[in-house]
Amino acid sequence: MLCARHCPRAARRRSSSWCRDGSSMSLSDNAKPGRRAVLAGMGAAASTAVLAACGFSPAYGPNGIGTRLRNQIVADAPDSRTEYAFVAQLEDRLGRNLSAPYALRYALTTSEDGVAITADQVTQRYHIARQLTYSVVEQSSQTVLTRGTLSNFTSYSTTGSTVSTRAAEIDAEERLARALADEMVTRLLGTADRWLP
Repeated sequence: MLCARHCPRAARRRSSSWCRDGSSMSLSDNAKPGRRAVLAGMGAAASTAVLAACGFSPAYGPNGIGTRLRNQIVADAPDSRTEYAFVAQLEDRLGRNLSAPYALRYALTTSEDGVAITADQVTQRYHIARQLTYSVVEQSSQTVLTRGTLSNFTSYSTTGSTVSTRAAEIDAEERLARALADEMVTRLLGTADRWLP
């Protein structure tokens, strides 16, 4: 009360300043968390609670399925450049462990068609379609735990030189192999909780 009488400005506004007689101090608005920050924090907390109630957990969290799956699968050795790109991407996503308890059996089949043909019958663009068939096998018992089939496609241009066309073809084939590996990892992350211990 003494502060309000002697410091009318302190009574009218909440500021971080001492009254002249040094009897009181009020907290500045700037020192308090902003309304947006408070609302954002409340929203994040509510979202976390909802996701936890639904049984959701991050795939690569401490106990996530991605963490549990890492270094648990070894792929059959690749026999071609395309298979090498596929296996390399798989190992990049899931780790490399030659003594893993589960083996990945896979087969890649490819078809190629010309899709841009000129009046002179010159193909200017090729369409590549690739199918992946895979199965995850328990090494100790040879039991098939999960299997599936995926497909994807891409294309490349042939309008450059012979060397650039070949480079474009190789790039398209390897890009497609990596895309299929990513799709398969996504599929495994969605099913691994059924067969991982």
